[in-house]
Amino acid sequence: MSTTLTHPRISRARKQDTIEVRVTAQTKALLAAAARARHTSMSNFVLSSAVREAQNTLADQRVFQVSDENWSKFMAILEAPAKPDPDIVALAHSQAPWGQ
Repeated sequence: MSTTLTHPRISRARKQDTIEVRVTAQTKALLAAAARARHTSMSNFVLSSAVREAQNTLADQRVFQVSDENWSKFMAILEAPAKPDPDIVALAHSQAPWGQ
């Protein structure tokens, strides 16, 4: 299953929701300096950074580590020839109802 995530700068949807974040003056200055370095607004910088981190966080939850032994077993299953299902084979060889 694949999910497509759009980047906030590419999205054409009308922005209606807001997110409020309280920060220290030092953090705000840091974010503002970083936004200037990227030649963008602080809102765009913070939003794009947050979206990128959210995507990375969700991607991390889709990656699973397995032992070498289990990986070998998994690959053997994937590489084994498929066993045909008799019901599906029969269905594939039958005439379609609208073709009768």
